[in-house]
Order: sequence, then C-alpha cells, then structure tokens
Amino acid sequence: MHVDLLFPSKYLKAADLGGQDRVVVIKRLDAKHKMKMAGGASTQKPILWLEGEAKMLALNKTNGKSIAKVYGPETDNWVGKAIVLFPTTTTFGGDTVDCIRVREVEPRPRERQPPADPFADEPPHDPANGEVQQSEELTAALQIIAESDPELAGVADRLKALNLQGKDRDAAKQAYLNKLQAGS
Repeated sequence: MHVDLLFPSKYLKAADLGGQDRVVVIKRLDAKHKMKMAGGASTQKPILWLEGEAKMLALNKTNGKSIAKVYGPETDNWVGKAIVLFPTTTTFGGDTVDCIRVREVEPRPRERQPPADPFADEPPHDPANGEVQQSEELTAALQIIAESDPELAGVADRLKALNLQGKDRDAAKQAYLNKLQAGS
C-alpha cells in the first residue's frame, strides 16, 4: 500500500490512481472551493468534481492550462468533457513529489472495417431489357476490387462486361460476399 493511502483525503492524490492512467469526465468546477491546508490554514482553490469519482481533483495552474489547451479557456465549456488523469512526479520545495497531471483523451484507433460492399447501393435494374444503369460509384468500387484482390479481378471485369445483368450479377455478388466472409 502506498503511504499516501494511509492518510485519507477527499481530494485525489497520485497514489489513488494506482500507477494507472484514468479517463474521467468533468462534472463541474468550483472556482473558489475552501480547502484546509497542512497546518490548518484555509485557502480557496479551484476544484473539479468528476463523474463516478468520490474524490475531487484540486485544480492547479498546470492542469488548468492543460485542460484549457484542449477545451478552451472558458471553464463552463469543460463540463461533460473527458480528460486523462495520470500519475507522475514534479519538483516542489526542492523535493521530488508525486502528483497528478491531465492530458487530452486520445481518440481510439479505428477498428479495421471490411471493404465496402459495391453492391450495397445497386443501381436500378430495368427488367424490360435486363440492363442495369451502372453508377459512377459502382464502377469505382469494381475498379477497387479488381486492383485490390486478384482473385476477384475477374469477377469485377465480368460484371463490367455484362453490364451487371440478371443471374450473372447475382452470382458475382454472391462470390464477392463469400470472399468477404472467408476473409473474416
């Protein structure tokens, strides 16, 4: 157990983070919260209440400026915004001490998406003559298929040549969907 945890406080300490980053959402800010300092003196400090956290974060100038860089200087705009709290150290009074710093929440990397289905928005089919009006989007999708997957290049070329008619279109579409499922 970290020694700081032996002395409970209503304010978050670096030890409360357990050596891990923590994503939190700002619930509200009290710009003039009364705090008792060591030795019993009283002072006013800005405090952040955080959603889902029992303890408050005493907001120092460094962390306030870090949040302002991300969400702007108007503190009313911070409410509902996510930040990352992380434990680190700083120099205070000539000593190295544990502290909490804040930074922007990095967007999650996008999960790999399967390739777009070029048949999702099939152009209208005219049953009178069996032809399909080939859209520019579909033509581009077929070109991408032909260039990206040699096994499907023949299917894409055949679809273009047949102008996506009847059962050939359906068979090609099924071949494409089977290929996608096999790759998953």
